[in-house]
This record gives sequence, C-alpha cells and structure tokens, in this order.
Amino acid sequence: MAMIDRYRKSGGFLQLLMLLETCGPSKQEKFLEIVRSEDPRWADLLKTKMIDVQRIYSWPETTLSEIIGTLQDLTVATALHGASEEVKEKIHKQLTHSRRRKIDDLFETSAPSPGEIATTHMKIIETVRKMVQDGYLRLEKLDPELALEDDIEDKLSKATLLSDQSMSTPSSSTTESGIPNIFEVDEKPASLSFDGASDQQRNLELATLKKKLTELSKENATLRHDLSVAKNKLEQIKKIA
Repeated sequence: MAMIDRYRKSGGFLQLLMLLETCGPSKQEKFLEIVRSEDPRWADLLKTKMIDVQRIYSWPETTLSEIIGTLQDLTVATALHGASEEVKEKIHKQLTHSRRRKIDDLFETSAPSPGEIATTHMKIIETVRKMVQDGYLRLEKLDPELALEDDIEDKLSKATLLSDQSMSTPSSSTTESGIPNIFEVDEKPASLSFDGASDQQRNLELATLKKKLTELSKENATLRHDLSVAKNKLEQIKKIA
C-alpha cells in the first residue's frame, strides 16, 4: 500500500502536513520525495501549506503577541537564539518589561545547540497549529495561502482520477479524435434509476448538513477568536492600570 493511501481519508492531509512540519529538514525532504513519487499533487500542495517559523515571524504583531503569550519563557529565549535582529526586536515589542527581563536572563545564560533551536521551532509550529485548530487563529484571513479546504482530500483524489483517465486509452472509452471519453457510463438496467435517485437525494441532504456544520464551526471559531483578543486587551489594560 502506498504511504499516502492511509491519509486520503477526511483530515488525513492535515495529519500528514503536521507530521512533516515536526520533522527535521533532511527527514522532511525524504518524506516529500516519497510522497512525490506516489502523487506529485500531494507533494506540491503539502510544500505550499507547510508553516515554518519565518512565516510566523512575518505575521502581524498582534497575532505574534497572541502566539508568544502561550509560549514558555525558555521557549521564547531559545527561539531568539535562532532569530535575526529584526525578528528579535519584533518579539521584544510583544513582551512586558518584567517578562522581557526574565527572557533576557535566560537568553544570556543559555547556549542552545542548532538541534535544540530546531526542536523549539517545531514546538512553536505545533502551538500555532493547535491555535488554528481551536479557532484562535484563522489562516483564511491571516495567511490565505496556508488555509486548508474542508474537502481537500476529495479534491486531490478527483484531480488524480481525472489525470489517470486522461492518460489511459481504452478502445471503448475514446472518441474518434483519440481523447478519453470521461462521459461514457456503464450500461445498467433502467430499473436501477429509482435507487440512484434515492441515493442522490440522500447525498444532497448530507452535503447540505455538512455545509451548515462548517458554517457553524466557522462562526464559533470567530467568536472564540474575538473573545481571545478581548481577553488579551483586558489583561494589557490591567497591567497599564
């Protein structure tokens, strides 16, 4: 069985994406090579949707503040060892005076190895992914290129199926010009038409329910995000007071 076959189920793409994001660079490339050999579309899309710390650092300061607020002081201090001066300054702006002193002390007294810094970066990415899943961060607004569609696995499977059909040339499924005829259907008794209509109706109802559930989930995520921002602002006001 191909490696990506186990990830073709609903939610499988995200599961594989998160696995790749928490691998070291060399292992990550090896995984992508395996995926590419099985399905180049999956490999290309995985590479496009992967989050890295540099991408996180490029996000607005308000978002960065929310992320840093969930991290431990040692995690922030270790990440600063692998950051540019510009990023360090951006992160320092999000810290209170007391927290900055603690982090500066940890920064000065620690000397993390490249492996430890890489592990810290993975921890930050895991934190961001959890915030996205919990609705605190909305990639469709924050960084649309990284957002995932709910039915992404189905779309990838359909794209692969259409590609395979266009490459195959069975004698009974081609037009006179030699182009595969994807509209040809198997001959079936007319008596099956009622069952087909019933299945079609059920599928339509199921699709409507799924769409409604998705809309409600997004509304819930928005409310949770707004509540998180409000709480953060309230804490800042309390600190100033």
